[in-house]
Amino acid sequence: MTNLAIRKNLELSAGWDWIKSAFYIFREYPTQFIILSILNLLVSFMPLFGAFMTPLFTARFAYIAQMAENGGQIQISTLFKDFFANITLVRLGFLGFSLNAIFLVGQYLLQLYFKQHGITINISEVALNLIFLSPLMILGVAMWLAPIICLNYPEIRPVTAMGLSLKVGLYNVTTFLLYLLLAIAFTLLALLPVGLGLFVWFPVMYITSYYVYKTTIYIRN
Repeated sequence: MTNLAIRKNLELSAGWDWIKSAFYIFREYPTQFIILSILNLLVSFMPLFGAFMTPLFTARFAYIAQMAENGGQIQISTLFKDFFANITLVRLGFLGFSLNAIFLVGQYLLQLYFKQHGITINISEVALNLIFLSPLMILGVAMWLAPIICLNYPEIRPVTAMGLSLKVGLYNVTTFLLYLLLAIAFTLLALLPVGLGLFVWFPVMYITSYYVYKTTIYIRN
């Protein structure tokens, strides 16, 4: 099995470099990336089904970005060619679906238990929501780069890919926090012209995952 390693302590400027690189790729095929991002957004709002499809879309963005970077010609039909061909990616999608389902059911049962037994928790509603959302946030980091790892190394198990993705975030916390601040700032700027900037920013943001993967994951000799 391929032995992958993670680059640690990335430079603080890495987040800006990811965004710049993603924008340059977006400019090559804006129509294709906009279509892909709109479909990704629509699917992501579907409960559970979105959890299954999102990893596949993440991998597709990386696949198209890699093709564009290597000078490949991308047609509209390329966006969905062999979309479900990678079995490892499909398994990762089912794993994401299952974990989200378990979390949602567990959250519902816990709230139902509290209600039936009249249990009150002396904790603010915001803090309680953070407790419930924390597992989803961790899952989100684990699923961030896992689809791209599975795309390029289908022999790696989905759980292993998720572990690698989570480690990337843990080993480069400061860099990712600064990237997150940049992402928030660009989202706010994209909202200014009646939200039209989101048609550029969302595809760019999705493409950055490819460059995060490219600069953090490598084969250990």
